[in-house]
Amino acid sequence: MLNRVLLVLSCCALPAIALADPVCLHPDATVGAQLYPSVAVLGDTVAVAWQDSRDVDFDVYLTTSLDGAASFGNPVKVNDDPAGDDQMYPDVAFAGDGTCLVVWQDKRSAGGDPLGGDFDTYLARCQANGVCGGNVNLHGQARPGSQVRPKIAAAGTRVAVAWQDNGRSTAADQGVAWDVYYSASDNDGSSFAPAIEASDDHGNFNTDADIAITSDGAGAVTWYNWSTGAWLSSFDAQGGLTARLPVDSQAQSRMYKPASITVSGGRYLVWQDSRHTAQSVRSDLVANNGIYWDLLAAFMPGDQSAPLSPVTVNGELALSQFAPALCGDGQDAYVCYASDHVLPDYRVLCALLPGDGSAPGKSVAAAPRQDDDPPLDQLYPACGVTTGHLVVCWQQQSIEGDFDIFCTRMARESLTAAKGDGHE
Repeated sequence: MLNRVLLVLSCCALPAIALADPVCLHPDATVGAQLYPSVAVLGDTVAVAWQDSRDVDFDVYLTTSLDGAASFGNPVKVNDDPAGDDQMYPDVAFAGDGTCLVVWQDKRSAGGDPLGGDFDTYLARCQANGVCGGNVNLHGQARPGSQVRPKIAAAGTRVAVAWQDNGRSTAADQGVAWDVYYSASDNDGSSFAPAIEASDDHGNFNTDADIAITSDGAGAVTWYNWSTGAWLSSFDAQGGLTARLPVDSQAQSRMYKPASITVSGGRYLVWQDSRHTAQSVRSDLVANNGIYWDLLAAFMPGDQSAPLSPVTVNGELALSQFAPALCGDGQDAYVCYASDHVLPDYRVLCALLPGDGSAPGKSVAAAPRQDDDPPLDQLYPACGVTTGHLVVCWQQQSIEGDFDIFCTRMARESLTAAKGDGHE
């Protein structure tokens, strides 16, 4: 069973689906911005992490639930460095021993200088009650350049982390020669093997790394090559690289934020895609620099080595769908994403991806917009699966202009009932 887990913020869904109104995960009095939630699930234990500027610079905060996201404890600060440097883009997963592993990009090497230092990838081991241990630089002090946007996945004692790395950059390219690396652990994340490069094209930028792992310890890294599109590199149970393949070899479009997940019948690959820009029925709108984004999914049956032709998950009347988040239970998968299908703001939608590779289910609003709601965006969702529920979290714009983290629970049977209904 795939145990790829994401930090999620819950919000409410359609009346027939929502189990509770959206819950804000931090006190109403918290100032600053709370951004980029991530969710991990182990049974009915849920962990949510995000980056938080309540103390001016960004820190990583974590909150946990022991009742399937019905309630959450008080958030705790995860990073243990002095104030003055940013910790950003956290991701979380539960190791086989029940420890919550949190990774993030960390600039403490700058020593408070906003223009100095590189980013490193740090890891902390936290207990279900939210108590976290010391922070560990995942790559040691010798690795050159910056390691950013880390993603973590776990299954049993196997843990794997992927990240975006500019260690081969020089002054001539101004630090933007990005590659994608990963590293694996066989002891619940206590130590990691040497890094392996997942991407292999040093003539282009490689970004948007993500990682997934299955119960046998094998897995896949996905990323976006700015010239050749989205790619997937698979690795075996020992962490060794086994194959690289394009997600869609026929694509001539931008393919951002690719991610993968294993289901009963094979593997899904999901990404945001610009290929339908020329056919947009909303060409009178000029947002997104004229680019029209769809959410695409491709299914790779278990007996095949390449994905089938992609299908569109969202409806055709929305200008922009972006930031897909995948989660599942090893049988079926779910994808949640931000969509402007109801102007003037972005709302989070979720859809079922059936484990047999059949048509995606109807996209359902996690927290539908009410007539008297102010236009406040819901962005960057994360999701996880508990017993009977889909937990969804996101960052939501406040009336004051900052962002807060919200979460909700959606009944899985309601999304399953929408199987094959198609677009929202």
